Amino acid sequence: MSSLTVQAHGANIDTWKKKFDLSGSKILDFSASLNPLGPPGAIKKLLRDNFHLAANYPQDYSQSAREKIAQRAGIGKSSLLITNGSIEAIYLTSRLMTKKLSLIVTPTFSEYERAIKMNGGRCLYFNTTQQNGFRLNIDRLAKKIPGRGALFICNPNNPTGTTLAREDLFYLAKKCARENAILVVDEAFIDFLDEPAKASLLEYRPNHKNIIVLGSLTKFFALAGLRIGYITAHKKMINRLSKFCFPWAVNSLAQDTVISVISETDYINRTRTFIKKEKDFLFKKLSEIGQITPFYPSVNFILCRINNKKINSKGLFTKLARQGIFIRDCSNFRGLNNSYFRVAVKTRRENKRLLYALKNILTNHTYAVCAMHTA
Repeated sequence: MSSLTVQAHGANIDTWKKKFDLSGSKILDFSASLNPLGPPGAIKKLLRDNFHLAANYPQDYSQSAREKIAQRAGIGKSSLLITNGSIEAIYLTSRLMTKKLSLIVTPTFSEYERAIKMNGGRCLYFNTTQQNGFRLNIDRLAKKIPGRGALFICNPNNPTGTTLAREDLFYLAKKCARENAILVVDEAFIDFLDEPAKASLLEYRPNHKNIIVLGSLTKFFALAGLRIGYITAHKKMINRLSKFCFPWAVNSLAQDTVISVISETDYINRTRTFIKKEKDFLFKKLSEIGQITPFYPSVNFILCRINNKKINSKGLFTKLARQGIFIRDCSNFRGLNNSYFRVAVKTRRENKRLLYALKNILTNHTYAVCAMHTA
């Protein structure tokens, strides 16, 4: 039997623990960009109190959760779908791209490309580079929008941490409309921004027939295992997308969690304050190492370029993994190479442990063999 072919991502903890013989070790996962504060306390209680719901079928098409998120966004529930994580939202949306051409801004999340191709679509790429901090030239991008196709943008972008203002997205939406194309904006990390409303299209999209916004609650609320995402679009677009949905796709506990987390105002504010402080600390200390160039992000992860030619991202991953520290090797991102890696922003103690390990590895010139190492 052939093995399952999947795209390599971060957070493969069980696989890495076995590979590097780390059973019983203290693991630090900087490869997954989740809220370091962990899930809200109220969610832990909700899951305990409602575990009995696992014996029942979940509410079909997540009607109550739809109403809650729609209410939060100030839109009608007919303009929204709840999905099994934002990954399902990506694959559902890509069902619209069969035999069509989609333009993807890179480097970015690889699942857009995979989903489009899996559904019979074709891809073009608009590359941003580290020379200008991976910032996007809006006018040049607008000229590349394919007629009757789609433009995929991750905002804020993974892995570069750059963010487009809402005005720039509206400009691109207008250009897409002229080409009879769809603008797809993935806002999975937008809640980590200090002021998400300045970048989000969430509350504006129902009146624009060619805009689709994808969202996630799992990153910000540290609930990746529950898989909670959503799609917002004009109600006619939602009707089209809903035909591809499976019944009972989102489990009961996830649906109840959606209803609860929306009201976690204190947790939301505390997270943004915490992330800003630790992000600034981590960026400053990474900059001081000297062997790497970090790119200052708008969110909770930092993309770095290795300047030491004696080690690459795979070699660095391996040496850190042997210490129980996992980073995201970014060599498989289209538009990047084996000089790049990404780290999540975590707690001060965890960030210091990463910094100590990085400094020891990157400033030790005996690691010339790492350039040939594979992880």
